[in-house]
Amino acid sequence: WGCTYRVMQMIFSNLQRRGVVSEHKMVTLRGIQESLSKLNGYNSSIVGSKKWLEPPDANAFFRTLSIEGIDTHFNAGNPQDRDDFIDTLSVHFRTLQTPVMIDDKVTVAIC
Repeated sequence: WGCTYRVMQMIFSNLQRRGVVSEHKMVTLRGIQESLSKLNGYNSSIVGSKKWLEPPDANAFFRTLSIEGIDTHFNAGNPQDRDDFIDTLSVHFRTLQTPVMIDDKVTVAIC
């Protein structure tokens, strides 16, 4: 259950090094859960739980830090979707150069 949390920490660390996030401490798993528990669609039962998070949850968390990401889906079996996604990633890594989160359902969070 921890993959998304760890990737969120990696993205957070990257944003810290770039000066985008001014907080000096690394965000904890509990801190992520506490931030999400204050948002619509989440409740306090998430805090301390092993609730599975997905890339849209990561974007919800980063929005609490005023960082906008992109939630997107693509069909890896569709050649045009795949090519469009590769183009999107290429532009992202040439310009923003920040980490991206891709899950097994091919849901993507780009911060």
